[in-house]
Amino acid sequence: MENVAKRIAEFGGEIADILEVNYDDKKVLVYHGDNPSLLDSLVKSKKYDIIATGHTHTPEVTMEENTLIVNPGETCGYLTGVKTVALLDTTQMKADVITLQ
Repeated sequence: MENVAKRIAEFGGEIADILEVNYDDKKVLVYHGDNPSLLDSLVKSKKYDIIATGHTHTPEVTMEENTLIVNPGETCGYLTGVKTVALLDTTQMKADVITLQ
């Protein structure tokens, strides 16, 4: 966990439920929580180009107006039995969910 915290700190963030970073000229929000109203408010704020969310372990990629919303699912497959990650292309503003073997 220390290495993760160190890497996040390089982007000016800290480990929390919500993390804002600028990456590749995009305003990115990472939200690991289970409050759908909060997520909806963050999307509707139109403040972010990309919102990466999780906690539900359900992979999903959607675009709402100019905000790309990405839930990569779960890499370990512990809860769902399906191991997934999301590959994000910031130049084309798209993401693909990939199932791991």
